[in-house]
Amino acid sequence: MLQNEEGETSHALVANWAEGTRLLPLLANSSLESIIITDADGEKIELAGEEIINTVIAIVRDEATLILPDRDRSTLPTNIIEIGSN
Repeated sequence: MLQNEEGETSHALVANWAEGTRLLPLLANSSLESIIITDADGEKIELAGEEIINTVIAIVRDEATLILPDRDRSTLPTNIIEIGSN
């Protein structure tokens, strides 16, 4: 939502486009409880299996990124170097 100088509010639809492949078919264990992601800084992030059901792995700004449908862009795991499944 945007407001002009008179305080009137306008609305707009915005979208982002990231092209990639679905994550689950790439994993050895498709009925997993969680995955552990390691980024280039060595930080490890664990995501629950139900959170990654519709996840796509894509290249965004030259970095491997997980596109999680229920998260906003600022919280997406980026610069991924390893994904392990449990």
